[in-house]
Amino acid sequence: MKIVFHERYFTPDYAWDPAAAPGRLDGIMEIINNKLDEYEIITPGPATEKDILRAHSNRHLNQMCLHFLL
Repeated sequence: MKIVFHERYFTPDYAWDPAAAPGRLDGIMEIINNKLDEYEIITPGPATEKDILRAHSNRHLNQMCLHFLL
């Protein structure tokens, strides 16, 4: 099984959801790291515009671009 994971997911500034509290991922990542014969960890890279448009409309993309520019 392939698992998309980035070290940044451990940082508190990645998500503001209470479910993303520090330590939340430690246990599951320990299990995954001990079973690398069953799991492959893939580190994501930045999404391209084409990637984003596979799941979102042009309108959504434009709104997000404006949000990050402000």
